[in-house]
Amino acid sequence: MAENRLSALYEPLVQVIETVCVLLVLGFGAWELSRGRVTLGGLLAFAAYLGYLYPPIQTLGDVGLTASEAAAGADRVIEIMETRPAVAEPPVPRTRAARRGRVAFDDVTFRYPGADRPALEGFSFRAGPEELVLVTGPSGAGKSTIGKLLLRFYDPDRGRIRLDGVDIRELSLTTLRETVTVLQQETMLFPGSVRDNIAYGRPDATEEQIVAAARAADAHDFITALPEGYDTPVGRQGRLLSGGQRQRIAIARAMVRDAPVLILDEPTTGLDAPTARRVLGPLRRLMAGRTTILITHDLHLAPEADRIIVVGREARGQAVASAAARPARRPENRQPPRKVPSSAL
Repeated sequence: MAENRLSALYEPLVQVIETVCVLLVLGFGAWELSRGRVTLGGLLAFAAYLGYLYPPIQTLGDVGLTASEAAAGADRVIEIMETRPAVAEPPVPRTRAARRGRVAFDDVTFRYPGADRPALEGFSFRAGPEELVLVTGPSGAGKSTIGKLLLRFYDPDRGRIRLDGVDIRELSLTTLRETVTVLQQETMLFPGSVRDNIAYGRPDATEEQIVAAARAADAHDFITALPEGYDTPVGRQGRLLSGGQRQRIAIARAMVRDAPVLILDEPTTGLDAPTARRVLGPLRRLMAGRTTILITHDLHLAPEADRIIVVGREARGQAVASAAARPARRPENRQPPRKVPSSAL
């Protein structure tokens, strides 16, 4: 903040000093001219020379200001470099990726740094291969925290998270994050072509794999209708595409990644009803054969869920959960939801 204030004051301050100096020189010159000690031509010539003197002085001052800002920036960089990461690689990490995608939260408690109360407390649940677990609840109850913990953006304060029976703290971060695909609420596209954005999910993907993923995401038709097809630039943050188009490209990216665990964080939020319905089909194809954790307020997919976890807060701020365990996508076998303690999930 001090550097910003100094930078804002520097230029007008220099201009004021220059103006005052010119006025002083002209005033003193006029005094000397009245006494006959200097000629008018000499005074004007001296004033003209001042115009050549001030720019180098101003440049020298700019160098000092730049050096001050650079020193402040270097201090911040050094502080960041010396900060120990909250999440670190294990000394001898396991590098074998999970194949089945069986997820388990065991009595997990987590509080964000600086928060007054835990985001999750004593939270447990299981999600097996090809199972859809829907997580719902009010805003701020800790739904999105589940995905952040599973990806090890943070480590829980208590309890553990397992993937195929292995504590995720024993896995290398690269292995863990290659096993999990996240489709976030805010679709993230990068400057580049449509093809580039799909291939970010798997840099070595072939053209056939990219097109197959786009077809599965119902994106191929609108992509081929674009001016340059798959080579069409999407613009900064995908601004040249509609919200539904951006979401389908993100689904295609997740398709080509083909990870065994899928986290969907409010995938239809911000889309109008027709667009959301159009996206549901590709989402169902994306979820097929994967362990899927769907975090949402929208309960359109609730009838297809194998388990529904309702995350809320009791008066004392403890996270609780209820679940409806029932066979998925078998209407004849569905039973009414049954509340169970979170420790039993």
